[in-house]
Amino acid sequence: MTDVGLCLKVAQAKYNISSAELARRLDVAPIQVLRWRKSKNLKFHTVEQLINEFGIGLDEFCSLGS
Repeated sequence: MTDVGLCLKVAQAKYNISSAELARRLDVAPIQVLRWRKSKNLKFHTVEQLINEFGIGLDEFCSLGS
């Protein structure tokens, strides 16, 4: 099982995107990104939005938490 929150944290660091910037790009409140970062799993639709924003595939995103 992949820890999606950890994958998100690593992706943000790797691509140098702050939580505030990611929230702005996805049109969500900054607190929502912080909740995602603490979550072990997310809805697939949310993960799709994230990987599209980072410009990476699902496999690459999931491997970031390894």
